[in-house]
Amino acid sequence: MKTIVLHGSPRKNGNSDTLARHFLQGLETNGSHEIKHFFANDLNIRPCQGCDSCADSLSGYCVIQDDMQEIYRSFIEAEIVVFATPMYWGYMTAQLKAVVDRMEAKDHWILGRRLACHHVPHG
Repeated sequence: MKTIVLHGSPRKNGNSDTLARHFLQGLETNGSHEIKHFFANDLNIRPCQGCDSCADSLSGYCVIQDDMQEIYRSFIEAEIVVFATPMYWGYMTAQLKAVVDRMEAKDHWILGRRLACHHVPHG
């Protein structure tokens, strides 16, 4: 199964990544998976501009050309999506929030996918 992991923590190999790694090890016991990782802190992702171009276009893609384009392509193909992030003030990190916000017009992409959300309290 094609799986993508969206890492929200700015600290690589921290608690969120450890939790995601263990989840993926368990996943591998049920067969082979093609896994692609995205570390939000390392990506060039501009915030959503609220222009609705993605909702109005036939392709449904965002007009902002940045690293989200690769996430969109991988998300379309993924059967499993893993969100791994610490919780800051009761919510995911700003880095991952920028990714999620840019999925605004893509809520229909969630249908038929398995989601795993791993939130680690900060502190």
